[in-house]
Amino acid sequence: MRSSSALLALSASLLAGCTAGGDAYSPSLTMLRKGEVVVEEPPPIPEALWIPGVNVQSEDYEIEESSLPIGMDLSAMRDLEDPAPLNEHAAYDYSSGRGALLDALEAEGAISFDDVEQGAIGDCFFVAALSAAVYSDGDGILRDGMIRDVKDANGLTTHFVVRFYDAWGNPQDIEVDGDLVRKGSKVTYARSTDTRVNNEEWWVSLVEKAYSQWHGGYSTIGEGGWAGDVMQALSGSTANYRKIKYLNDTTMYATIRSAVDGHRPVVAGTFGEDDGVDYTGKHIYAFHAYSVLDTRKDDQGGYFVTLRNPWAEVEPPGNGVDDGIFELPFKEFRELYQGLTFGGGYTADHTAPAEVKDLQIDAIGPDSITLGFTAPGDDGDDGLAAKYDLRVCDHAFTADDFYACDAVAVGGPQSPGSHEAVLVSGLEEGKTYWFAIRTEDESRNLAEVSSTISATVQSAVDDEPALPWERFVDFEDGDAGWVGTGLFHLAVTEASSGTHAWWFGIDDTLNYDNGGRVSGTLTSPKYDLDGVAAPALLWEQILDVESGAGTDRAWLEVSTEGGDFADWTAVWEKESTSSSYDMGYASLDGYGGQVIRLRFRFDSMDANNNGGLGWLIDDVMATEE
Repeated sequence: MRSSSALLALSASLLAGCTAGGDAYSPSLTMLRKGEVVVEEPPPIPEALWIPGVNVQSEDYEIEESSLPIGMDLSAMRDLEDPAPLNEHAAYDYSSGRGALLDALEAEGAISFDDVEQGAIGDCFFVAALSAAVYSDGDGILRDGMIRDVKDANGLTTHFVVRFYDAWGNPQDIEVDGDLVRKGSKVTYARSTDTRVNNEEWWVSLVEKAYSQWHGGYSTIGEGGWAGDVMQALSGSTANYRKIKYLNDTTMYATIRSAVDGHRPVVAGTFGEDDGVDYTGKHIYAFHAYSVLDTRKDDQGGYFVTLRNPWAEVEPPGNGVDDGIFELPFKEFRELYQGLTFGGGYTADHTAPAEVKDLQIDAIGPDSITLGFTAPGDDGDDGLAAKYDLRVCDHAFTADDFYACDAVAVGGPQSPGSHEAVLVSGLEEGKTYWFAIRTEDESRNLAEVSSTISATVQSAVDDEPALPWERFVDFEDGDAGWVGTGLFHLAVTEASSGTHAWWFGIDDTLNYDNGGRVSGTLTSPKYDLDGVAAPALLWEQILDVESGAGTDRAWLEVSTEGGDFADWTAVWEKESTSSSYDMGYASLDGYGGQVIRLRFRFDSMDANNNGGLGWLIDDVMATEE
């Protein structure tokens, strides 16, 4: 085996152009509550307080200069679809700034409840719930998994992923890029109080952006909403609403105290403008949401509640520095606030990602091997996983030896169901390598190690002699120079003649269903068509796969030595299926006089209906029309 330092020099990259997987976003509790989505078996929809989107912050705000301008490298950032801004901000630009997910210059260096500041949008219900959720997250369960950046094989951030939970409490990951709506250089919507000129902190803005993306644009959250639905979306646990007028002081104190001590978020909502409550001079606003931070009882039996304005400023006088955090006696609290929303607790994530079941060889080059597989989820097949751990050895190994092999840097996972293609380069020509992979989520839960696969790297010098064209191969004496990837293998099976045929399938199950999308190639040796005017290819095949347009696809492709066998052109494509052998035919008109390779290629396109026998190929005849 090569030295560890040599193997660690291997590089891997997720190839561009991989097919995105997964369905549309799963609905939130708010979508079901508003009737935007109708489902056959909806979850219980709890009572909640609607807070209209009438209170907004100014888009023209003061911002301090940074003591040390700093920003992350955005050169690898993907350009993802952005949610539509509010109509009044339609002329504003989406753009990136100079900063990072978290401000490394701040002493806290982490997500904090007092980072959250509402912007020029009426979503106080959202930012108040977000601040309360972070404040109550004593064990860091929410903060550890709520938002993360996805990096490529070079360690550069490509995009961000925000973890929410759908109406049933299942993970719903939303992917966003780093662009934010700005007026000039200033972020228009929610922002962090730690943001400085040329040193922005983005986590607050990106969580709000992802929630907006999930719900169809900023206008859908800027018109008001339910804080309890946001709490449920952040934790997966159902929230409950209590009207303050039905709670005496003792009960209200005990209920808030229990929530605070139990690390459950609490939000208080004020009355509306038509409820007869006078807010003049109170520095508290109607139709507004506030995070509840604490409650206490003094020596005289008086009860008090501590709240936070999501504006991060504006509070009743006598509460110290104007940071939006203030205390009210219960009597005044009752006069100004109508309800309390209590969130559920946070449950640690103990569900591991699904195992990669379809690791395969997609291509082999002179110094590289391309691996392919279907992206698993974060919790089983749901949600976006955090990272891959790809290992390589120059000898066969098992799951028990996984960590004894060398790690290869790989970029972050795509959405579950996507086809991942990983190019591993820097390999020695003519050498055989074994690979296995496992997946990890943001809570460090580990999937099972995949099955091990192997492949031999091609020689950098192509000294393979080209074979004469007119020949018949029945594969009874071996592979005849043909090379299979994916599920293609030379098998003792039902053959057109003899007992051997190339088969895209699985011996143990007699189908090609390994739980994911499957693909593979069967590539010929070189053929010399010198003097062959009208070449053609005949072969016997069973093509027992899914039929219909847009389903399983099969091709015969040709590549030429003149093009360094880099490009492949389809000369035949599946039009029908068969459960018994019949003859395939392809004209190779136009390739006479050249040196070529042939390639049978199969792609199931998805993980569905892969229960047929697969594709068997036998008795290949190179002939002339």
